[in-house]
Amino acid sequence: AEDVIGNAIKVGNLLPKQCVTQTLAIGSRRRDGGEILHSDFNLAEKQIRYFIEEEMAVTVEDILARRTRFLFLDAKAAMAMAPDVARTMAAITGKDEAWVKAQIESFEQLAKQYAG
Repeated sequence: AEDVIGNAIKVGNLLPKQCVTQTLAIGSRRRDGGEILHSDFNLAEKQIRYFIEEEMAVTVEDILARRTRFLFLDAKAAMAMAPDVARTMAAITGKDEAWVKAQIESFEQLAKQYAG
């Protein structure tokens, strides 16, 4: 993002300004109080609920690959998030522990193909 802004300033012949976000802390909680599931990615229960209720996500893969693209950005981090995502999805949709286990196993099998 810094490079984009720097280039925009040059190309647009704009006056540079002091960065206002440079000292913002990247925390492990969202402003709305939802817990973040992984320190490298901003994914909270509220977003998972949105993906399920509004975008018809029904699997962990739907969320970690299709909705957020986290699988493609960092497969190892996505695998680390999969159990929490599965449990959160199960709590929202009323699924049981067998569903959670199957979702984790299925996603890990897929994610191993992307992990380096």
